[in-house]
Amino acid sequence: MARTALSVANLVDRAADRFGDKALAVREEHVTYRHLGYDHTSRVLTFNQALRSCKTVAAALADRLGVKPGDRIALVLTNVPEIGLFFTAAARIGAIIVPFNYMLKATELRGAIADCGAKVLVTEPDLFETNIRDKSNVPGIEHWVMTGDAGDVPPEFMSIDDLTEGFSEAEVEPVSLDRNAPIAIFYTSGTTGFPKGA
Repeated sequence: MARTALSVANLVDRAADRFGDKALAVREEHVTYRHLGYDHTSRVLTFNQALRSCKTVAAALADRLGVKPGDRIALVLTNVPEIGLFFTAAARIGAIIVPFNYMLKATELRGAIADCGAKVLVTEPDLFETNIRDKSNVPGIEHWVMTGDAGDVPPEFMSIDDLTEGFSEAEVEPVSLDRNAPIAIFYTSGTTGFPKGA
């Protein structure tokens, strides 16, 4: 039986198939998320655990938030593991990640987010408090998701635990991506005008 062509949508599957329970990464801190489908007391993340997490978040994005192929998901995050988690989960269902520099303020984010049409925004509590400050500063976002411990997430936001509850055993097959399909949009710095998505 012929293997499906390698794409970003099935990259985690291929890696887990090859490396299984070998270590993919070692975290500096324990993961506090309760619903990613594996025991989070270890600091070591295996390839199989990464695949389980990817499927969990992909299912939650599609079923709980209604994310469809081609939809945009904005990321306003520092250099945290959740970037890879949301990137691979979005690709699995055909959604497009739009990562933004974590130093951008709401006034800078507003135009680019409106331009790309993102309906979901994933950020961190401290970044929101410092740079965005109020949801109304970035209109058009339907679902605000925050990383970190659920107890630190304000009630008007969805924590990753809230997002993924009930999806830890979900099976989501990777979509078949057209080789020319976009998987991410990166915005220019806007030195000669408004930032443009590439």
